[in-house]
Amino acid sequence: MRAVKTLVAVASLVAVAAVTLWEADARIAPGPLHPVHAATAGLVGQAGCATCHAEPFASTCTTCHEAIGTQLRDGTGLHGSQPDRRGARCESCHQEHHGDTVALVDERAFSLAGVPERRAYEHAHVAGFALQGRHAQLDCSACHTRADVAVLPAGMERFLGLDMRCTTCHDDPHAAAFGDDCAACHGQETAFQAAPGFRHATFPLQGAHSRVACDTCHTPDSDRSVAALRTVSSPVPARGCISCHADPHGPGGTALPIATSTAPHDCARCHDTERFAAVQFGVNEHAARGVALRGAHTDAGCSGCHDRRSRTGAVPPPVDRLARCGDCHGSPHTERFLRDAGACAHCHDDGAATFRGASLTPAEHATTGFALAAPHATVDCTACHVAAGGSNFAAEHPGRYAGDCRACHGDPHGGQFLPRGDVREKLDADCLRCHAEDAFTPPRFDVTRHAATAFPLTGAHRAVACSLCHPRAADAEPRAFVGTPARCDACHRDPHGGAFDGPLLPRAVAGRTGCARCHDERSFRAVDPASFDHGDWTGRRLDGAHARADCASCHGRTADGRLGSAPTRCADCHDDPHGAQFASWRDDRFVAPADCARCHTERDWQASGFDHRRDARFDPGQPHASVACAACHRATPVAHGEPIVRYRPLPLDCRGCHGGDRRGGR
Repeated sequence: MRAVKTLVAVASLVAVAAVTLWEADARIAPGPLHPVHAATAGLVGQAGCATCHAEPFASTCTTCHEAIGTQLRDGTGLHGSQPDRRGARCESCHQEHHGDTVALVDERAFSLAGVPERRAYEHAHVAGFALQGRHAQLDCSACHTRADVAVLPAGMERFLGLDMRCTTCHDDPHAAAFGDDCAACHGQETAFQAAPGFRHATFPLQGAHSRVACDTCHTPDSDRSVAALRTVSSPVPARGCISCHADPHGPGGTALPIATSTAPHDCARCHDTERFAAVQFGVNEHAARGVALRGAHTDAGCSGCHDRRSRTGAVPPPVDRLARCGDCHGSPHTERFLRDAGACAHCHDDGAATFRGASLTPAEHATTGFALAAPHATVDCTACHVAAGGSNFAAEHPGRYAGDCRACHGDPHGGQFLPRGDVREKLDADCLRCHAEDAFTPPRFDVTRHAATAFPLTGAHRAVACSLCHPRAADAEPRAFVGTPARCDACHRDPHGGAFDGPLLPRAVAGRTGCARCHDERSFRAVDPASFDHGDWTGRRLDGAHARADCASCHGRTADGRLGSAPTRCADCHDDPHGAQFASWRDDRFVAPADCARCHTERDWQASGFDHRRDARFDPGQPHASVACAACHRATPVAHGEPIVRYRPLPLDCRGCHGGDRRGGR
């Protein structure tokens, strides 16, 4: 029995030891290989560990990844440019033994290699192929088709091994006629159709030629095609204009003297490559042809004189000067102005900027019945002679009467001054009543003429601008003159707010109504004392100093400048010099201010109306009748302000003033 127990104990120890060894081995053993390495022969199992991990586990990845080894050896590429030989420690960026849960090449690997984002990698480590233009916008997988493949087939590269020639990815439209260095002409920044690097040396592409497609000149399958020109010895001879463009001057070329027998189609003598219509055949060249251009002719277009319909291969024959205006221009005048073909020069100069700038003298104009006196002497002809249809000279020059202002000028008064019941064709007398002949402004309608109206200007009205009383209803409307009201309230606001228009107040004073009852036109603030009776208008007559006081000292002024209402009690305007001794009090409470009129009058502040026997409780008989007031009513200091003369309360018995001295002493 004891032997059995011993056997069981030994077996248990062996089992525990086996489990312990198994668990220890499980804890230190690496994880599964990435599927790429797991599919590679010789890397699976314990024998495969030594393939990658030689003693002491040094990296031997370059045994299989030879291109990486070349970068490390030459110090090129992404791996060869890593600092501190990090590129030789593959495990620092590529994590193995995690199965397919961790990619061997992921964003983390790029970040550890100094590339924060794979999509932003600009091929900085790839010699001769930096990403620019359209290439910089492509995803890696556009060129590296296996960039995102999770498990690469055996022997395949993810990013390395591509041919950097353009024809590896793009078709060659030139069929290898220009070699395989496409970037030498096209670069990467512009569309392929543009070739900024190509130098068109023999025939510089300038102006409009720089915007023409290549095959427009180099037509395919022609002797000028790119393929054909590559067989021509350098330099390729440049073509002349006539090789591509038809001659608009005729089959024989221009007949002008600028052409020569050896260069009949020398277009560059007058034209440039920017725009054929922009002719450089200037005034000097035209003068050399025998026709000098002056005035408006210098700015005229060539086709204005050299009409395409008249081209017969040569220009019109030369003339000595532009004297026969009628050959090109129609006449706006009647026959009486056309004495001969050169009669235009009598009034017009071909050197003038415009034909309408005729040189008709004032004396010649006066023969028409309209003398050009000021201000018409400086007016341009076209200001009065405006075409009324076609080129009828009579319509433009109707022969107006010199005094008919309305024939040319609009009525700025809107007909307010037209005569009533008198229809006349000539209204010069009406305009000239107020305006001078030589200037419409300023008008001659002055104060004297205004006095003849229903509203003579007197006082302050003489200095008022006309526009203040005669406004415009709108910007385009004429000023109102006729019918302007003469009442004060039509222009001025009533500062009294209608206070003097009550039914019981005077409607007229000395024959004057409205504001004129108290005011005149010299100054509204000045009130005529003879017209304004304070007692009649307010019910309170002013006497003494009040009659001499300024109105505003009692009435004050409101925020908008009007006189306010005046108080009626003395205490509302004047300080109480008695310190409220004569105010009404009840139970030590103030009831009403003192009635100053009991002792004082408006004419004199002296208390001439005070009677000591009547108005006081102390009869100042003998011997007090001869005692001065100040002997009993002395100035008494107060807490704040000037001392106040004491009137009440005062003692009424003898001892209150004289004390207990039998001799009457104090």
